[in-house]
Amino acid sequence: ANVKDKKTASKGALNMLKADFNLWMYSVENAGDSYLQNAEDAVNSVINSAYSLETNYNNIFETSTETGREVIFAWNYKRDEYTGGYPIDFQFNSATVSPIYHFNPIAVGIQQQWTFYTDAYVQVLTENIADTRLATNYLTFYDDLMGQLFHWTNKYRGSWVNNTLILDSDIILYRLADAYLFDAEIKNYRGDASGAIQSVNKLVERAYGVPNYYSTGVSNSEAKDIIVKESMKEFPAEGKLWWDLIRFDVIFDVNPYLAGKQNSENILLWPLSDNSINDNPNLGGQTPGWE
Repeated sequence: ANVKDKKTASKGALNMLKADFNLWMYSVENAGDSYLQNAEDAVNSVINSAYSLETNYNNIFETSTETGREVIFAWNYKRDEYTGGYPIDFQFNSATVSPIYHFNPIAVGIQQQWTFYTDAYVQVLTENIADTRLATNYLTFYDDLMGQLFHWTNKYRGSWVNNTLILDSDIILYRLADAYLFDAEIKNYRGDASGAIQSVNKLVERAYGVPNYYSTGVSNSEAKDIIVKESMKEFPAEGKLWWDLIRFDVIFDVNPYLAGKQNSENILLWPLSDNSINDNPNLGGQTPGWE
């Protein structure tokens, strides 16, 4: 119970996992109200503990400040120990960017950028240009020497040392922002739209610089839309929105590649790789619907 290392299992980390699992069981599996109560108990335990929001959103992800007061559990990435991870797909190949702009400001690495936001997602992120999260989540810069406009995220960008990218940013599984949005989701499931928005407002005051950014006089449907939107603004590039959007039952609305595919077999499950199937015949072949 006294574990404080953000990279070691702790009471807070276990409560976040408990809340995550129980919300999934309640919302996706329709397993019953006891799961919602379990999630609520776990979230309340986290919110009422010693965690607090970082004043500066970017500090959550900078390697020098990444184990701060907001982080609940993270995977450790460290130079000369273990580096890498999926953020390598966010960077640009350094050969495609003028050297003068390498990490000044454009994030570069050894391969080309393979993963980035859709235009629709960019519209969500840039809805309010006063949103301070933009300086971390979505940046643009015109390289006048290359004649190209670059778009990237500074989230999990690692360290630039001796003109070399070192992907030593910890990957954060849970932070206090998750707990506030879990709390909003739970309250909204219980019909308390006003309470849900109050929880959202506790989080987004950091982003917008004003208290009570959203009016509490909303319907449950409107509150849900706000929770979904703020989840998309708070957690881009953190590898969790896929699960959130399924749990909110909006995945087919938000993801254009799934439009009209609600009745496709196992469309929300991932297919198995050929290597997995070949290495383990007990899997029984490809996931039905993905043959």
